[in-house]
Amino acid sequence: MIVIYVVILAVVVVFAIQNTAALTIHFLSFDFHMPLSIPIIMSLLIGILIGALYFQVNSYKETRLLKKQIKEAEAKANKTEMENKLLQHQLDENIAMRKGNLDADGRAKISK
Repeated sequence: MIVIYVVILAVVVVFAIQNTAALTIHFLSFDFHMPLSIPIIMSLLIGILIGALYFQVNSYKETRLLKKQIKEAEAKANKTEMENKLLQHQLDENIAMRKGNLDADGRAKISK
């Protein structure tokens, strides 16, 4: 990855060296004198910053959504597990009733 950064930096340096023509930028009542490469590089950097900010915001939203989905899935799994235990207990009682293995209260005698 560092190789890519070095290549990009080399391209920017070559661009800056080759575009040294004087440029005057008029903004409100200010005049800025600089080489042509400076405003182009500044525009590039501003674009990179805006893109990074956009990526961070989307990443944050996606992370929140995924955490919510995980929480919902865990709640559903817990509910399903409880239902499974209840059904297993009912099944054990039905099997015990059919075999006649009930205690005095009518509950299944389950040996484990």
